[in-house]
Amino acid sequence: MGMFRDMKDMVGTLRSDDLKELKRKADAQPKVSMREGVKLANQAVDSAQVWQQQAAQMPGFDPTGGAAMYSSGIPGNATIVGVADTGTFINNAPVMELDLTVTVPGREPYQVKHRQLVAHSQLANFQPGRSFPVHVDQTDPTKLVIG
Repeated sequence: MGMFRDMKDMVGTLRSDDLKELKRKADAQPKVSMREGVKLANQAVDSAQVWQQQAAQMPGFDPTGGAAMYSSGIPGNATIVGVADTGTFINNAPVMELDLTVTVPGREPYQVKHRQLVAHSQLANFQPGRSFPVHVDQTDPTKLVIG
């Protein structure tokens, strides 16, 4: 009985207005040849290299994404005090400047300004009052990784 219900749902999906709208939009897109597609892919790779170079010039940029700090950093907690948009985007995701109050064992809480690439879907999670686990660099407590 479940198979027939699934087939009915499939047919309903194929006839849905949403799917028709997506097909209409896809048909409206210009069709490119294989050669043109490869050219566009090469341009995208070149753009990615430019974005990486721009990111590397940002203060505090770590190409490993802070992987070393996850294992050697001091675990703690950070609470967002303020959020500001830097106006910088990497792959259409904004780089936000977070004012944080960081708490780690054995130290007094302290303030840090931290830049973080934030996916659009996660912007609502980066609001004042929100707390996150962090790993703090042992030698420079202003360097941290959220998570």
